Amino acid sequence: MPPRGGCGIVYRARDEGNSGRPVALKVLGALAVSDEARLRFLRETYALASVVNSRVIRVLDLGCEQGRLFYAMELVEGGTLRRRIETGGPLGEAEARLVLRGLAEALEACEGARIMHRDL
Repeated sequence: MPPRGGCGIVYRARDEGNSGRPVALKVLGALAVSDEARLRFLRETYALASVVNSRVIRVLDLGCEQGRLFYAMELVEGGTLRRRIETGGPLGEAEARLVLRGLAEALEACEGARIMHRDL
């Protein structure tokens, strides 16, 4: 099952318009059809697109297909921190520092764009 965010579902897809590269495609959930949900999704998209930092995934495209809003973003391969800990046990000090440093950089970039990320 694809990962679910606060207001959408994320799929692995292919950018057929230009490069053919794989992308992550976040689609507004079918149950989130209210004007408020659509507006919240658009705000999320534009807010994320305003952050320029190597630790934050870039928004590549925004669109609407058959009435469903979506945005395409960079696809980052690899697992989650949760999965890493579940399969490999607790992080060592050096690895934890690396993870926390990257997270702090991403949060600082988001804060600079006046964004509060709720899906950490």
